[in-house]
Amino acid sequence: MTRLGTSAAVALMALALGLAVSPDLPFQQWQPAVGGVVAGLTALFVVALLDRRAPRRLVAVGAATFALAVAYDSVRGEEGAMTLAQGQGTRTFDEEGAGGRALGFHPLGDAVVLEAIEPDGTVVLAETDAKRQARVTPRRAAAVAGYRVGVPQRVATGGARLVVRVSGGAEGDVTLREGEKGRAGDLDITLTQYFPDFALDEKQQPFSRSDEPRNPAALLGVTRGTASWRVFVIRAMPGIHRPEGLDRTLALVDVVADEGVRLSVHREPAALLAGLGLLVAAIGVAWSRW
Repeated sequence: MTRLGTSAAVALMALALGLAVSPDLPFQQWQPAVGGVVAGLTALFVVALLDRRAPRRLVAVGAATFALAVAYDSVRGEEGAMTLAQGQGTRTFDEEGAGGRALGFHPLGDAVVLEAIEPDGTVVLAETDAKRQARVTPRRAAAVAGYRVGVPQRVATGGARLVVRVSGGAEGDVTLREGEKGRAGDLDITLTQYFPDFALDEKQQPFSRSDEPRNPAALLGVTRGTASWRVFVIRAMPGIHRPEGLDRTLALVDVVADEGVRLSVHREPAALLAGLGLLVAAIGVAWSRW
């Protein structure tokens, strides 16, 4: 029992309590009351050590401060994620509660724009109001718009640039995004609807099974003068649809998927207090060895 009363043992026990309510560990998800229980036990550590020598008091107070700060952040902290395509900006993120429960949009402290995704996965973000950049790497977070942003993961956004080839007359390629219009020879072509992973439902209605371009297809609006046609194109079967009166063949020959990134967003209001607690505990441990 005497070993449990040493400064190092008390520090380890208090730090373990702090880790138990850390937002990076799943204990809070299993039982939301963990934060309150740990805060109470930590307070008991402080009371039990008030009559001990100064180094032990420092260790206890520092470790307790750290644990209480982490417990506070587990209750009052904010976390979630945001997904951005290159060039896209946002002033909000998707906030999440305990167990990943969606809480809706939460405002950021500034508008954030995804400027670039580098080959190694590093993300370059810009804060438009503050006019500064931040680099978020797979191993290092950054302070952005009042939050800690990190863990960048590449994701498909569902958008893409489609290359449509026209043949059988005035030939040529046209590159379009959904809603855009282009011209190939004497044809005006509009990308009306894009299906990254085309499929038909039970009622034979088209839909996309995912945002990944596994089976890309599109519905095009084609006009020439006063004549107009609706043309369906699918990359797996070029030229499958040739409407009556249209003397050209349209085929979907390439899809350049838009790449985006998903970033975790966190804010721990008591993070500085937790750091101070660790510093005080470390001073107490060092003092006890002198």
